[in-house]
Amino acid sequence: MMHRRDFLRLTAHTSSLVLAGQLPLLAADRQARRKLRQTKRPLRQRSSSPRNIFTEPPAIEPVTGYLVRFQPVASGSMRASFTAEYELVRWGAINNQTGRPRNGTAGSLRIVRKLRGQKAVYESVELRTGQTNNRVTATLNCRGELDAVVKWRVISDVIKIRDTQAQPRLHFEEQGFVRNGTIIRQNKLGTVESPSSRALVPQEALLALLVSGIVKSKDLLFDMLQNGLVIKPNQTLHYSGQIQIPLAGETATVDCYAQTGYGILPTHFLVDQQGRVQLITQENTNWALKELF
Repeated sequence: MMHRRDFLRLTAHTSSLVLAGQLPLLAADRQARRKLRQTKRPLRQRSSSPRNIFTEPPAIEPVTGYLVRFQPVASGSMRASFTAEYELVRWGAINNQTGRPRNGTAGSLRIVRKLRGQKAVYESVELRTGQTNNRVTATLNCRGELDAVVKWRVISDVIKIRDTQAQPRLHFEEQGFVRNGTIIRQNKLGTVESPSSRALVPQEALLALLVSGIVKSKDLLFDMLQNGLVIKPNQTLHYSGQIQIPLAGETATVDCYAQTGYGILPTHFLVDQQGRVQLITQENTNWALKELF
């Protein structure tokens, strides 16, 4: 009769041989199972042409359900002073019948650019609708080639549903300015200062920068002021080439610019041949140009 100690020693030795694949029958069986698993693995799909993952399908994927009814704006310019009206398009769950997301309207955005000599003033009003309505009104004083913001004021209101003229339920105001590489923001809670090593460019100013051709020739590195409320540092905006997008009854060729950086989802700007920013896609909430004058 085998003693318990000898049995444990034999078991441990056998286990080590199995793990090492040194028992012929067990090793052969393991190799056969490995070959079987390898034959069952699906082959990797390969493409004969390189695919730019920043442009298609991600550039239009959030709005494919909206594009079937989208009509590009065919007049107006973003080269000087202008007023641009955008519709906010919300991403929804995929429609099983069409395979496209159920896009709905999420509000509106109005951007006004006024040139005053070497300076530019942007006035924007963004209204987001849903269970509550949030209205953000900003005035931004900018200057320089990049329309970098030097002074701004923003008001954010939460207002009642279906009553945009009612008194706000929540109200917040803030003003800010840039001085000697320092960003200073002031509100009722106090003053916050933070350093900035790059130009602070408001999101609204990206429309004029894209039509100027600056970004098409060289990547733009900047810090972004979003909605006059949030600063997103270390942003990069670069040209990704031309893509074709299906629209209502036609196909359009547009230039695609991709923005990536700290604190944002990858954002794509689709610009027509006249420099009009027709679509801005960023997954959950997207912009679609409705009017330009």
